[in-house]
Amino acid sequence: MYDTPHHRLPSFFSRSRLALSVCGLLLACLLTACSLGGASTGTAPRTTSGNTPATSHATAVPVQPTSVPAVRLTTYADNGFTIGYLTGWTIDKVSSSAASVIFIDPTRTIEFIVTVTPNPNANSATSVALDPRLHSMQSKPHYQKVDLAPTTTVGGETWDQIGAIGDLQTYSGQTLSSKVIALAINHPAHDANTNMYIIQFSVPTKDFDQMESTAFQPMLQSFTFA
Repeated sequence: MYDTPHHRLPSFFSRSRLALSVCGLLLACLLTACSLGGASTGTAPRTTSGNTPATSHATAVPVQPTSVPAVRLTTYADNGFTIGYLTGWTIDKVSSSAASVIFIDPTRTIEFIVTVTPNPNANSATSVALDPRLHSMQSKPHYQKVDLAPTTTVGGETWDQIGAIGDLQTYSGQTLSSKVIALAINHPAHDANTNMYIIQFSVPTKDFDQMESTAFQPMLQSFTFA
């Protein structure tokens, strides 16, 4: 009879230590995978078309001012109204059946005109003043209609308005394309002493947007009836 050798089986504590070692190894692998995957953010970074991760920082967008910029105005008062005009501008007056005051910029290419015409009881509609101005512009070369709302508010009251572009001004021997806006109102309406007030401003077309914000709008906003 041959003796059969007996192999010793691992003890209970040896098996426990082996199991704990395996669990520790698995836990370490799991933590490493989480760290590499950027789990702290909870989301994957977005990429641009060039496959470069896009930044997650917020970009500050400057707020554009919507109000008319502050300018220095000199007050003019006459014929039942007051208005501010820009420092450095000059004033011409024309008196006939209608009284007009003309504010002119230093280059003498920009005009802002206020005309006051007696119109007792508002017998004449504002079209009497606006239509001839429109027809005059229509007769100029390169006439274009300016799309405007039919009315606007100046001095707390509603005025009718029109606009046109055409070759109007001559400066240093050169004809300039000009943009003209005209407004009219009867004030006070249906009164024995009603006057028709007409405001007209014109400027070379290329400069209109700049002058509207720096000159015309401040002047219109300063207008009040006395």
